[in-house]
Amino acid sequence: MEKSPQQIIYDAVFKASQNAGYRTFDFLPAEDEAYPFVFIGEQLDDDLIYKSVVLGEVRQTVHIYHNYRGRGELTGMVHELRKRLWVLGKTEGQPFKTKAVHGQVIPDNSTGAPLLHGIIEAVFRF
Repeated sequence: MEKSPQQIIYDAVFKASQNAGYRTFDFLPAEDEAYPFVFIGEQLDDDLIYKSVVLGEVRQTVHIYHNYRGRGELTGMVHELRKRLWVLGKTEGQPFKTKAVHGQVIPDNSTGAPLLHGIIEAVFRF
């Protein structure tokens, strides 16, 4: 079965994180997982059919979690992943282009322990 453009983009983002040397998950791991780690999360797809071709946009969210004392490392990870997402392009014969990459760092108390949460939203066009 042929991979969808959306899955190809997801796989490319996942691989970019792994190639950066980050522990990367396709699920949010248990609370006792060591920090830092990357979770390739939500994906929003917008498709447009033009004649017989499907064109579209994918918004891929990447989460980076670290303990509150690791801000320098976390912001470095956000920066490195943003750079890598900008250069993603042609993968497995399916062309796509990075349209935008947004990032933020917010405090996170979802586990009861103070954490930092980096969020990257990348927009790809195929």
